Order: sequence, then structure tokens, then C-alpha cells
Amino acid sequence: MGAVDGSAARGCVEHDRPFHDAHRGMIRVTAMLAPASEDSSAPMEKRNAWAGAGVSVAIALLTPLVWTIWQPRWLPWPLESYINGVHTYGTPQAWLFPIFPWAGFAFFGMTAGFVVLSDWARHREGLLRTAAGVGGVTLMLGAVAFEHSRFHLPPWLEPVHDFWHTSLAFFVVRVACCW
Repeated sequence: MGAVDGSAARGCVEHDRPFHDAHRGMIRVTAMLAPASEDSSAPMEKRNAWAGAGVSVAIALLTPLVWTIWQPRWLPWPLESYINGVHTYGTPQAWLFPIFPWAGFAFFGMTAGFVVLSDWARHREGLLRTAAGVGGVTLMLGAVAFEHSRFHLPPWLEPVHDFWHTSLAFFVVRVACCW
């Protein structure tokens, strides 16, 4: 344990010391985040899954606004490109994979991971696979039906409808394909 926390590294050259301090800090953070027992991790997994789903939905709902009327033009273009893919063209470019909407998929993946790796899912693997398949198909068909219906998101939430880049329906279709 002495080598892990840096106490055995006293004879090292001075430039190695920050590595040992950072490593000791990572171990402390990991110890704080690690559950004390298996039973105490269930509420945390559930909270994390719901938090990931909420962030994913929030990103999906904010994407049309960030790509149209809420463009952060006050940022330098390299930073703005990370947020909405504007680059130097003045309008968002979908091929740049900006944070909006792509981070929403990462948070959805986090949600799926917490669900799949939960104790509940381990004991009901067959049910989970069936529910995921049926749920994915249902989500996909529901999103396509919503897109072709006369109902759409209100203009204050989706000022410009762009199915292939910022549409909530296309976001749900892509999530359902991975479900």
C-alpha cells in the first residue's frame, strides 16, 4: 500500500511526485464512490439510471433550440463547434458530431448500462431481453407515428423542424435501434 499512496516513492525524482499525488487522490475518490455493500448500491444505481435518462431527454429537447435560436455565438467558434457544430460556416454542421444531440446518446447508454447491470436485471435476464426488444420496436414505431401525425412539438420548443438532425422523433428512433 505504501507504493500506492506515494509514501514508498520518497527516493523518486521530484517530477514523479505529482503522479503519485494524483494517483492517491483517484484512490480516495474511488473509495468514496464505492458502495459499502451490495444492498446499499441499489438505490444509487436507480438514481443514476433515472438521472441519465433525464439528462438524455433534456439534451434531446434542447437540441433544436441550441441549433437554431439559442446558438452560443458569444463563444469562440472552436468552443461553439463543440456545443452545436457551427464550425466556421455560421450554421450547425451535422457531420461534426457536436455535444447536442450526441451527448444524449451517451447518457442514454449510461442509463441502459445501469439497468442491465442491476441486480434486478441479473435475476430477470429473459424478461429484460424481451422487454428491451418489445420496448425498442414500440419506441421506434411510436416515434415514426408521431413524426407522421398532425401533432408536433410546440414552436417554442422546436422553432425549425429538421428531422434528420434535431428532431425528437429521430432521436427516439436512434435510441430505439440501440435499445
